Amino acid sequence: MQNSSKRNSILVSWESLSLQVGVPSETGGGISYSRDFFTKGKHNFALQTTANFIYDPNTRIIYFFGLGALYRYEVSERSSLGLNIAGNYVHTHLSYERFEYSSNGEIVNQGSDLHSFAPSIGMSYSYDIFKLKSSTFGVLLGTRLVGLDHGRYTNFFEAGKLNISFGIFYKF
Repeated sequence: MQNSSKRNSILVSWESLSLQVGVPSETGGGISYSRDFFTKGKHNFALQTTANFIYDPNTRIIYFFGLGALYRYEVSERSSLGLNIAGNYVHTHLSYERFEYSSNGEIVNQGSDLHSFAPSIGMSYSYDIFKLKSSTFGVLLGTRLVGLDHGRYTNFFEAGKLNISFGIFYKF
């Protein structure tokens, strides 16, 4: 996603927490919107919002809603490297009910939803496939580390889960 008068971009992506071929895995999709707020030479800084989901067969669906910053460096006229840091609201819907013991020793239904806030850090490589007068279309390959611990760990890297994504973007 290159430096130009085009300041807005939309990315639609395929997301995965696992790359096991031929085995049901944790996959989903996402959409993100970014808007450049500072550009100098080959350096671009943008605000980014994201909405993603991951489906884990038979156990859960994870929804991520994030807000963060994106830095892009133009490697060439058509390609760039990106680094993003974001805060995410993570909603996990389990396909089963959770039960825990209360202080009285009684079993209490905790429901099937978990909520947490988690940081994420990611890297991406994008390549412009074709440009029109007022827009650019391209592909993006990315990875990010997302905290999916539901607040149980203090070390981000201990609780993080690697996410791989591939998508197409439209810059206007």
